Amino acid sequence: MKLGLYQRAGVREYWIVGPEEQTVQVMLRDGRGVLLLHEVYGPEDLAKVNVLDGCFIALSTVFPDE
Repeated sequence: MKLGLYQRAGVREYWIVGPEEQTVQVMLRDGRGVLLLHEVYGPEDLAKVNVLDGCFIALSTVFPDE
Protein backbone atom coordinates (compact mmCIF):
# COMPACT_ATOMS: atom_id res chain seq x y z
CA MET A 1 0.00 0.00 0.00
CA LYS A 2 1.43 3.39 -1.00
CA LEU A 3 0.94 6.04 1.67
CA GLY A 4 0.73 9.78 1.05
CA LEU A 5 2.99 12.38 2.63
CA TYR A 6 0.66 13.12 5.57
CA GLN A 7 0.18 9.40 6.23
CA ARG A 8 3.93 8.74 6.20
CA ALA A 9 4.42 11.66 8.61
CA GLY A 10 1.92 10.13 11.05
CA VAL A 11 -0.69 12.90 10.78
CA ARG A 12 -3.81 11.64 12.57
CA GLU A 13 -6.27 14.26 11.39
CA TYR A 14 -6.37 17.06 8.86
CA TRP A 15 -9.01 19.40 7.56
CA ILE A 16 -9.62 20.60 4.03
CA VAL A 17 -11.37 23.98 4.18
CA GLY A 18 -13.38 25.13 1.17
CA PRO A 19 -13.94 28.85 1.71
CA GLU A 20 -16.09 29.35 -1.37
CA GLU A 21 -18.24 26.27 -0.67
CA GLN A 22 -18.12 27.00 3.07
CA THR A 23 -17.32 23.38 3.88
CA VAL A 24 -14.79 21.55 6.01
CA GLN A 25 -13.80 17.99 5.14
CA VAL A 26 -12.23 16.09 8.02
CA MET A 27 -9.79 13.30 7.22
CA LEU A 28 -8.87 10.73 9.92
CA ARG A 29 -6.45 7.80 10.07
CA ASP A 30 -8.00 4.35 10.03
CA GLY A 31 -6.56 1.23 11.69
CA ARG A 32 -4.19 0.68 8.76
CA GLY A 33 -2.79 4.21 8.98
CA VAL A 34 -4.64 5.45 5.90
CA LEU A 35 -6.26 8.89 5.99
CA LEU A 36 -9.92 8.66 4.95
CA LEU A 37 -12.80 11.11 4.73
CA HIS A 38 -14.58 11.00 8.08
CA GLU A 39 -17.00 13.94 8.05
CA VAL A 40 -18.06 16.94 5.97
CA TYR A 41 -19.31 20.04 7.80
CA GLY A 42 -21.20 23.10 6.58
CA PRO A 43 -21.21 26.73 7.73
CA GLU A 44 -23.75 26.26 10.53
CA ASP A 45 -22.21 23.07 11.97
CA LEU A 46 -20.22 22.50 15.13
CA ALA A 47 -17.09 20.68 13.96
CA LYS A 48 -15.43 18.19 16.29
CA VAL A 49 -11.64 18.20 16.52
CA ASN A 50 -11.14 14.46 16.92
CA VAL A 51 -7.56 14.55 18.20
CA LEU A 52 -8.41 17.00 21.02
CA ASP A 53 -10.89 15.78 23.62
CA GLY A 54 -13.83 18.13 24.05
CA CYS A 55 -12.69 20.55 21.33
CA PHE A 56 -15.31 21.84 18.90
CA ILE A 57 -15.30 24.74 16.45
CA ALA A 58 -18.45 26.68 15.57
CA LEU A 59 -18.05 27.04 11.82
CA SER A 60 -20.34 30.08 11.84
CA THR A 61 -17.29 31.93 13.23
CA VAL A 62 -15.12 30.64 10.39
CA PHE A 63 -17.69 31.35 7.66
CA PRO A 64 -19.48 34.51 8.81
CA ASP A 65 -22.50 35.83 6.92
CA GLU A 66 -21.58 38.39 4.31
